[in-house]
This record gives sequence, C-alpha cells and structure tokens, in this order.
Amino acid sequence: MNLRVSLCAIALTAGVACAASAGEQPDFDSLVERLDARLEAAEASDEFSGTVLVAVGDEVIYREAFGLAHRGHGVPNRVDTKFNLGSIDKQFTMVAVMRLAEAGLIDLDANVATYLPDWPNRDVAENVTVRHLLTHTSGMGFYWTDTLHREIGRFRTLQDFAGLFVDEPLAFRPGERWAYSNNGYIVLGLILESVTGEGYHDHIRRVILEPLDMENTGPFAVDEVTPNLATGYSRVSVQELLAGFDPGGERQQEVWYANYYTHPPRGASAGGGYSTVDDLFDFMRALRQGVLVSAESYEMIAAPYNRYLSHPQSRSFYGYAMQITDPGLPSERLGHTGGGLGNGALSFYYPAYDLTVIWLTNQDGAVSIPGGVVRDFIAALGEG
Repeated sequence: MNLRVSLCAIALTAGVACAASAGEQPDFDSLVERLDARLEAAEASDEFSGTVLVAVGDEVIYREAFGLAHRGHGVPNRVDTKFNLGSIDKQFTMVAVMRLAEAGLIDLDANVATYLPDWPNRDVAENVTVRHLLTHTSGMGFYWTDTLHREIGRFRTLQDFAGLFVDEPLAFRPGERWAYSNNGYIVLGLILESVTGEGYHDHIRRVILEPLDMENTGPFAVDEVTPNLATGYSRVSVQELLAGFDPGGERQQEVWYANYYTHPPRGASAGGGYSTVDDLFDFMRALRQGVLVSAESYEMIAAPYNRYLSHPQSRSFYGYAMQITDPGLPSERLGHTGGGLGNGALSFYYPAYDLTVIWLTNQDGAVSIPGGVVRDFIAALGEG
C-alpha cells in the first residue's frame, strides 16, 4: 500500500498529544501498516468485507476498500460504496432534535404529549420526556419483534414502526435506569415531523446532509435502484431467524444469505440508512467543530450521562446518541456503532490523539477486526 503522505508530519501539524516522551508523536505509520496487513488477511480468509478510513485531524491517512459489494456478480466494494449504518443514524436524529432545542422549538424536558398530543399510550405521552428518549432512559423497548421479522417488507415509514410498540408498557419508570431503545428514537423522529411539518427524511436531508454535501447518505430502500449500494450478507437465513436461532451454537453449513428479509427495506430515525466512510468523517468533524450544533450542545451530547453496560465498573457510557468509552483516559473514544445481520458500522474519535476511525462492513463476523487493531495500538501508546 502507498501511504502517499508523511503521517508524522500530519501528526505534528495536528498537534497530537505525545504518547511517550516529550516531542514524540504516535507512530501512525505503524498503525496503518498493521491495519492494512490485518484487513488484507481478513479479506483473503473471507472475514472482512467493507471500507475503512483513518484520519489524524482533518487529514485522511488511510482509506481502503475490501471484499465484495455483491457476491453473486463479484462486484468489489469501493471506498465510496454505500453501507448500512445500523444505529449510527440515531446521531442524525439527535442532531436535528438538538438544533430545534437550540432554536427554542423543542424543550428537552417536555413530555411526549407536548409534541404528539394524540399518542395513544398515555403513560408514555405524559411521563416520558425528550431527554429520556435521547439518552435511552425512557423505559421504552426495542422493536425487533417476531411481527417485524414476519412482515419485514411493509416497514417503510415511522408510523409503520410505531405500530409495533405503541401499546407496549414501559419496562421501568422514566429516568430510573438505562436501556437501549429503538422505539424511543422512532418517537423522536415523529416529534421532529410534528414540530417541523416536514417528513423525517426530508428534514434530515435539509439540515444535515445537503449543508455537508453528504451526497452518498440517505434512507435508500433496498428495492430501489441505488448506484453503488452494498448488499448485506449473513450466515443466518430468515427461516433460522424466525425459528429463534442461537448465534453461539454450532452451524451445520456456512452459506451466505443476502439480508433482504432480515432488515426493514428502508431506514428510519432509529437506524437502517446508508452512508460512506467519507460522508461520516465529514459529519463527525462538523459535529465536533460547532457546524451542526453549538459548543454547549456538543458538551452535553458528549458527556458520559449513563453507563450503558450493567457492570458497575464498566467504563462505557452513553450521552445523547453518543457512546463514550474510557472518559478522561488516553484511550477515551466517542462516537457510535451500528449493526445487524449482514452489516456493521463504527465511527469513533480519540481526542487524545485527534484520531478518527470509521469502518463499515456488509457481512457478519467482521465487527471486531479493524477496531481490535486500533484498540491494541492505542493500548500500546498508553503503556509507552
């Protein structure tokens, strides 16, 4: 691989924190070499298919594609291939809500009924606030039910998804604890529609995607013709999914299935849209640099609001659609992940090193490979 740039010069220009003695910069050349070697090996063994971007400051130091966007036709992935984001879409929803809060059009501590007065579940309507929804402390659940899997093709609008859970009781009183909730982010999307008078996707396009020239990002439906869209592949069939498969169990065969019938056909406010590594990089920079929200809002977004793993010693926290791991340590990272059968995504920023790592994949079993290389590198810097 041709690195094309002097990574040390980039690190110095970016003012990256010293990893060892004074004046010494992290060896990003070594990180790129290790990452490229591991990904090439993973591609050869059918462990990884996707794209990876690494940047120091505003400078991209690594951008490569691996594997196939379509296995049946042997179409290779490209660096501008669109991949399913899973839950990373929640960050777009959060930004849109925070912008309206800054404009005085949404009160984070107002209840759902303030914006959706006819919401049928009155416990949710009267007791869940916008802040509860943003931080996954509402007590609402997760819409991946048997009904969704059996009728997957009909879920295309926010109202379609809402029908899955509108009468579902709260699992706990709002604010008492944390539990990841796709349902809550569907409600946030409906609140955005109510406040703005626009469709959710139209609003996201107008206030985020178009201003940032994120031309390759959107809720592209899998049954529409979208150029350069990766097909997701899983080793789990829809029949196994409906039968309640055991992900940790032994498998009788290793066959790839396109994930057309294990994912809703169109993205929503809780996830499922598509993007590229470059578009996500532009979004992450704009979010940190005050382009999308104010510095005060970003400080709130990125604060470790709640532990999102149950162990009391966990160093993983959740802010407002922001995962924060190891806050205050050199290994601190902020961002979001997403995934499902046949897709995976990660977008993280390491503030101590001004380092951004983004990877997107269109197959099962690839979620830990790029991230593992980067974590090992960061850990070695801390030991130095």
